[in-house]
Amino acid sequence: MARGKQDRPWEAQLRVDLHGKNRETAIWATKQAVFDARRRGFTRLEVIVGRGLGTQDGKAILKPVVEKWLHGPEARAAGVRDAQPGPGGGTFRVSVTPPERTVGGS
Repeated sequence: MARGKQDRPWEAQLRVDLHGKNRETAIWATKQAVFDARRRGFTRLEVIVGRGLGTQDGKAILKPVVEKWLHGPEARAAGVRDAQPGPGGGTFRVSVTPPERTVGGS
């Protein structure tokens, strides 16, 4: 039996790794990755935030900040369709709406 579109494993077309970034820079890099994915016609983006294991208290710093942005109105306006936690808890699988294509336009 042939594998249908729904059966294929989720595979990122573009990745952005936010390790070592502060909150502000992480949001900026995430926005840029969304814009880049759309510009390139990609629909699947992986955002690597880490699990917080390297922090003093072992709690994730970037994950909640990036998650809030990905589910907010600015991300929707930027083209984020959906964002779900990836396996292992240190990533987000982001579905991006491809840009509208104009036929014969400039």
